[in-house]
Formats: sequence, C-alpha cells, structure tokens
Amino acid sequence: MSFVEATAVVAEGRITPEDSGLWKDSQIAPLRRIVEFAHSQGQLVGIQLAHAGRKASTCAPYLMSNRGPAKRGGSVNGYEKEVSVPVHGWPENVFAPSARPFKDNSIVPRDMTQKDIFDLVDAWISAANIPSSVPLFVRVSGTDWLEHLKDEPSWDVSQTVELAKILADEGVDVLDVSSGGNDPRHKIESGPGYQAPFALAVKRALGDRLLVATVGSITSGGQANALLDQGLDMVMIGRTFLKNPGLVWAFAEDLKVEAIMPKQIRWAFGSH
Repeated sequence: MSFVEATAVVAEGRITPEDSGLWKDSQIAPLRRIVEFAHSQGQLVGIQLAHAGRKASTCAPYLMSNRGPAKRGGSVNGYEKEVSVPVHGWPENVFAPSARPFKDNSIVPRDMTQKDIFDLVDAWISAANIPSSVPLFVRVSGTDWLEHLKDEPSWDVSQTVELAKILADEGVDVLDVSSGGNDPRHKIESGPGYQAPFALAVKRALGDRLLVATVGSITSGGQANALLDQGLDMVMIGRTFLKNPGLVWAFAEDLKVEAIMPKQIRWAFGSH
C-alpha cells in the first residue's frame, strides 16, 4: 500500500509551494493516472489530506468547509484510504495543552472537548466524501518531547492513549503515531524505530479497537518485522524510500523472501 503524502486541500494551505494538491479540478486527472497505474500493479493507494494550519493562513473551521475536488470526488479518484493529519501544528492539533507554538499576539485555542473531537472526525469523513468501505487513517503526534520541562504543560504519550480511545469510539480505523515538531526546545531521542514506543503504548492500551501504525527511521526488513512481532499492525516508511526507491527489494532480501520485480530489471540479475 502506498500513500500520496501532504496533499493540500486549498492553495493557501500548502506547506511548501510544490505540494501536491486537490483544490481544483485540473489536479484530478494527474493524480488519477498515478492511482490507475498503481492499481494495475496490484497496489492499494491512500491519500493524506493536508492543511498547514497556522503555518499557512487559516485554522480548523476554514478547513472543514473547503475541500474543492477532494470534497466532491475523493473516492472517485480511486484512493482506497483517506488520512487526516492532526500532527506537527496543523489545524486539528489544537487539543495539545502547550500554547508554545502560538505567537504572543495570536489567539490560543481552548482545550477541545470530546464532542469537539467527535465533530472533527465527522467533518473529515463528510468533507472528504469517504464511503464506509474506505478506512480512515489519522496521524497524531505521540509526544511533544518536552517531558524535560517539568513546569510546562505538553502533549505526551498518556494523552495520546486517551485521544486514541476517543478516536476509536468515533470510528477511526488506523492511528499512525508520529511525534514532535511543535517546539524548538524538544529533545528528540532519535534512532532506529525511535517513535515505535509511542505506537506500542497505544496498541497495548487499545488492543483490537483500532489498528496502530508506527513511523520513523525504519531502515531494514528485519527491524520492520520485529515491530510487527511486538504487536503493531503496520509500519509506514517514507524517508527510507526517498533514499532507496528499491527498498521493497532490499527488505525482501533482508527477510529472505521473494519480491516480484519488473522483468526488465530482473533480467539484469538473472534468477537472483
């Protein structure tokens, strides 16, 4: 399964000028070509609907009523997955207790209630035109990595677990657990699979109530398999694919399993 990441739903909501987008009809056909090719190869495709929130020009209420082609035809484009991205300071991430990401002259959102979260998920499903057959993924920040600041409220894994319970009750299918990105004072302890403990904490607390995925510095097939053996449902890999487009092949060799390769490539390596 592959994802098209950070697809902006309005032009002013882009994180960078080069982001992919679905805010006008002319963007549908190019994305559809990608989807149809992936389908021809037996692949499922998801799309991550994104808005840069306070890094752009607006906040959550504006997002909910603006979906352009994504609102009118998300499922028509052929995507089997929809992903909401309330992470790293984007508009939905207003229920973290730390106000640090907001400037002194800006309005700091109030704490979200459970009803607010229910309404938000419902708005995503409705605005993105997600049928019941299409699972909804939500990416969250597992921690702000500010635990060393004892006197400053911050988001941590215990609150992520409580949020996950609410999202599971509301019908979210998969929780994709990332972390950090909200405060320059964070102390991120990076390394292989460094974000997996947050996903594991959610999975152990919720069991089969929803599927849980982990991300971050997953660089080998053995490492990915070990995370699945610990109980996680999925591993999601981005940067490692950017570094090595042949990563599926590399993972397959690491795990000593056969990977299907294009004949034009396979011929160059004989039967290996």
